[in-house]
Amino acid sequence: MYAVSDLDSWANQHSFETTSDPDYAEYHSADSRVR
Repeated sequence: MYAVSDLDSWANQHSFETTSDPDYAEYHSADSRVR
């Protein structure tokens, strides 16, 4: 099982790989984490 901090770290490192799909961007714009 992964630690939440590890997942957050991985997600932050890979955030530049997100798609340009407007729905995806809209969904993640509601994310409470600071980018």
